[in-house]
Amino acid sequence: MHSNPSILPGGALLAAIALLLTACGGDSNHRDDNTSGLRGQYTGVYQDQQGRPALATVTVIDEQNLTLVLRDDNDQTSRYTGVHDTQAALLTFTDQGSCEAEAATLSCRFNDIPVTLNPRSDLPATPDLSALAGAYQHRGDDGIATLNADSDGTFEVESEACHSAGRWAAAPDGRLMAISVTSSSCAEAPLNGYLKVDGLYTDGDTLEVHLPDTALAGFWFR
Repeated sequence: MHSNPSILPGGALLAAIALLLTACGGDSNHRDDNTSGLRGQYTGVYQDQQGRPALATVTVIDEQNLTLVLRDDNDQTSRYTGVHDTQAALLTFTDQGSCEAEAATLSCRFNDIPVTLNPRSDLPATPDLSALAGAYQHRGDDGIATLNADSDGTFEVESEACHSAGRWAAAPDGRLMAISVTSSSCAEAPLNGYLKVDGLYTDGDTLEVHLPDTALAGFWFR
């Protein structure tokens, strides 16, 4: 007597394949955001390698948007994109150092200097996107660039050397503004960071953009 091999019904076969793919991480479009408990902005003052005062700011929007900003006593600013190492529970910033959560603070080392960053509780609520619509200008190494923003948060940037497009929106915590460059003729997109809305002559007429590795970083004036 020959025994026939068992054959799963079509529905059961598909279910088994789906279960196997899930166990093997087959859904490549799904990513857990392990930074949800860290979201916010952290700052701390320290002495750099030359003994000068410096300000460090780490901003956590989500898993794909981690930014370190270092500012010295001459107001020179450097920006770095971070990566969340889930196994080591570290926020790592290329060539600068890393941070790990300790209670409500971040314990960091930048250029081998220990720095404690405290969460900011004084961040204002983000403005409506429609309030940021309009034209802004920025003077950089490539001359003057113009940014035109729509009321839905999408924007385009034109300069002599580059055309870029992207969008900004309120971060999940409602206290930070996330910005993303989705296409660019002079940089590899996407690029993620954050912006601060400020006022020079009137409220909301100035944007301080923190986008590492792009000429869009800096102050934009309406």
